Amino acid sequence: MLFVGSFVSILPSLGDAFAIKHHYLITLTTQTLEMLLLSLALADRINLLRKDKDEAKNKAIFIDKLAMQKEQEANLKLQQALSIAEQESQRKSDFLRMVSHELRTPLHSIMSSAEQWWVTDNEESRRDLVDYISYGAARLRTQVDNLVILAETDGHNVVASANIFQIRPVLDQLCESARSLLHEHVVLEMVCDRDLPKTCYGDAYLIEHLVRTVLENACQYTRHGRVDLNVNWDVEEQTLDMSIVDTGCGMTREQEQAMFNDFVQVSRGLDRQSQGLGLGLTICYRLCEILSADLTIRSEVGVGTHFNIRLPVVESNVEPATTMDNQVLGRVLIVEDNLINAKVLFKMVEHLGYQGHMVMSGQEAIAHLADHNYHV
Repeated sequence: MLFVGSFVSILPSLGDAFAIKHHYLITLTTQTLEMLLLSLALADRINLLRKDKDEAKNKAIFIDKLAMQKEQEANLKLQQALSIAEQESQRKSDFLRMVSHELRTPLHSIMSSAEQWWVTDNEESRRDLVDYISYGAARLRTQVDNLVILAETDGHNVVASANIFQIRPVLDQLCESARSLLHEHVVLEMVCDRDLPKTCYGDAYLIEHLVRTVLENACQYTRHGRVDLNVNWDVEEQTLDMSIVDTGCGMTREQEQAMFNDFVQVSRGLDRQSQGLGLGLTICYRLCEILSADLTIRSEVGVGTHFNIRLPVVESNVEPATTMDNQVLGRVLIVEDNLINAKVLFKMVEHLGYQGHMVMSGQEAIAHLADHNYHV
């Protein structure tokens, strides 16, 4: 259109008579058409701008809604995180209170019995006090071991060792210790396979802790009836198959699943009917992973619980060492910076038939080894 207007405007200069005569009218008409077309172009541009504005507005509304949605989701997640943090804080507080109670209780029995021992002349009463001290120390050690194992297995840094140990004495000692937890009229019996090997390779400490935890749980939760420990030996698979069956309170399916949490007890609060930190089955589950063992549970409320542990070990042909005619089995160097602990270890070593010698530091041990030979 600008080209047409320019062409019409130069027609008078080209000598066109009509253009010269009607120059004003042609110019006015041309300019009017130009203004009309410019108006249309401007209107179209305004429409495009309005459309862009509407699109930008809609996009802004969408972004605002999306931002509000994300903010709501973030607030919800924050509330959930805060709720979880509060629950974890409460669980930790409950755990610390329970730890305090469970450690102070056996410690109180130990200290009180020791104090009474000095003011008691009756030998039978003194023997009872010694039994109370032994029982309290065993309970204290169990709780401390549970806490240590729980902390160590949190980082998955525990690796099972392989040492020679005797199975039957370990099981006998576990049953003897567990009997102190039995309620009145509850019987604990152990039946072992005749083919059970005398010695095996394995981690005696972790195996003992695993079996003791399950056995003590069964004794604590059984108020009527019996607890049976059956130990069988699979020669081909080289595994110990141990079943612990009780006639206790039993568990629901939900309680069985919850028992593998870090801190839970079937009975909670001041009216709970058992002792302990509630770490038992959690630790058992972790120990089974370390020992490559299988742990299965079958339980029914009001009927009882059946635990089965299938534990791989390697049979050993090495006969356990024994003492005869006061023969010394070997010489043992005890390195311990706590004098009382050193003396206790010394007595234990002598009782096992070894000759002991005590030093109080690593430097003393190195200096002593320059002139003496020891088996352990």
